[in-house]
Amino acid sequence: MIAKSTGERCQKSIAGRNMRHCDKLADEIARLAVNLDDAKLKVSLEKLDLLGRCPAHTKLDAARVAKWLSQIRGITRSLPRAVAPAGPLSMPTLQSVKEFEQDIYSRSTPSGYDESPLRIVHRSDEPSDDASIHQRVTSKWREPLTKEEQEVERGFLYAYTVKENPEYVKIGYTSREVAIRHIEWQTACDRQVAAAYPLDPKDAVLVSYPRRAEALCHAELEHCRVRVACGPCRAQHEEWFEVSWEVAVHVIQEWTKRIAKNPYGMSTPNFGEGPQEMNRRRPVIEGGDDGQN
Repeated sequence: MIAKSTGERCQKSIAGRNMRHCDKLADEIARLAVNLDDAKLKVSLEKLDLLGRCPAHTKLDAARVAKWLSQIRGITRSLPRAVAPAGPLSMPTLQSVKEFEQDIYSRSTPSGYDESPLRIVHRSDEPSDDASIHQRVTSKWREPLTKEEQEVERGFLYAYTVKENPEYVKIGYTSREVAIRHIEWQTACDRQVAAAYPLDPKDAVLVSYPRRAEALCHAELEHCRVRVACGPCRAQHEEWFEVSWEVAVHVIQEWTKRIAKNPYGMSTPNFGEGPQEMNRRRPVIEGGDDGQN
């Protein structure tokens, strides 16, 4: 969406449920377009335009709807009327415009959260041997805090899975309440969040420099990272890992303990043994049925 006042593209997101509704409505329009008169096609396109808008831009774009209508008619004008499709809308010509509007809207409304398999577009090719993991974590552990990491002094780590995809875990941080972040993800991606850490958002543990704590968790599990293409929000998410939630929770808890010693808050950083002690918990990561090679 281009904002007329600034000429710049709007950066606000559209709820994932709305995007799924747009997809289904567009499918219905394409399926029925040849059999629809202009009035019914127009109300369908108006619904599509309004569904695809963020909360800051809710006004119908009549010019865009008119353009869509013209383009569709340019395609369908030369086509024969299709055999009426099966289903409640098999005879749209017999419905009033109002009846048709209500019918196509309810017919295309998604029911419940998206429970489809996550679409993996890339799996990490980072080595998974002990030496490589140790090198990655040691490097990140001893690296000075970046400006961005210093700006967020307190926050929470969290992990969750989504329904029907328990083999993948999202690991992130937030400087606000974990429950709020869960709601944001559910709204954006239209997937039901199943908390893995903390199990109750009220039990979230406050950590220093949460961006660095998150980066350390990611470094330890880098060889398990996957990039996910999210249909509802149209984004690709990169903070997902192909591990069991037990492994993810264990890694988060270990780095939370280390960050609690405040190694980055001293004039001379005290890293102690650092990630060398990792070797004593590696069997937890490599064992079990977490899907790692």
